[in-house]
Amino acid sequence: MRGRTVLFVVLAVVMALGGVYIGWSTSSPKAAADAPATPPSSLGPAQEAGSTRSRSPGAAGPKVSADKGTTDKGTTGKGATVPGGKPAPPPSSKPQPSPGPVRFGQVTTAGRPNDTAVSDDRRVLTTSFEDFEVIDNPASGEPAATKSFSMTLPLTDGAEGETLKVTAQGFVYLGDGATARLTLRGGRRTIIKGFAPGSDEPFVQTLELPATPGRTYQLSVVIEIYKDAAGEGWGSSLNAATLDVVIS
Repeated sequence: MRGRTVLFVVLAVVMALGGVYIGWSTSSPKAAADAPATPPSSLGPAQEAGSTRSRSPGAAGPKVSADKGTTDKGTTGKGATVPGGKPAPPPSSKPQPSPGPVRFGQVTTAGRPNDTAVSDDRRVLTTSFEDFEVIDNPASGEPAATKSFSMTLPLTDGAEGETLKVTAQGFVYLGDGATARLTLRGGRRTIIKGFAPGSDEPFVQTLELPATPGRTYQLSVVIEIYKDAAGEGWGSSLNAATLDVVIS
């Protein structure tokens, strides 16, 4: 009986020593190194703690622009936009008036046979007449007469402020009792030059008009001879030899 008691005591001591050894082994540095590592948490301390604080300036996440919804109204270069997201319209491409001088366009004439020449710069025009003349000669049986000549003269675009000068040149000879008249007309302006009985001279008559860019002028020249009942009027004549038109 005593032997069994001693055996139980020995076993108890052995088991106690074994428990102490096992507890020491699991808490030793080597045991800690052999234990499996715990995977690191993907959440930050604030998230693990359930914090609702906002992210720090450097935190990852979608970036929200402070300028969202605004329109740069001062941008006029390439790629500029107007409200609504449409591209800004390009600068006006409307053609501007020519800064150069006014010139003659296509000239047409009607009336007496003539030779019309235009200078290379199309700013000087000369018309020479073959037979633009009226005669009162009782000896030949020719009555007093009226003759006319007309011209259509378009002008091109160009600078404002220039003048269109229309000049008729010729000769007049009138007997006693005969009178004559030259009429120059351009647009709404008309100049009449009268000749008295006994006139025997060359003449120059000029009509000035504004050379309006893009305008078409209708020019005309009329020559006339008249005789009173008592006048002889023999050999009276009036002719226009040339008609010059100059832009200056």
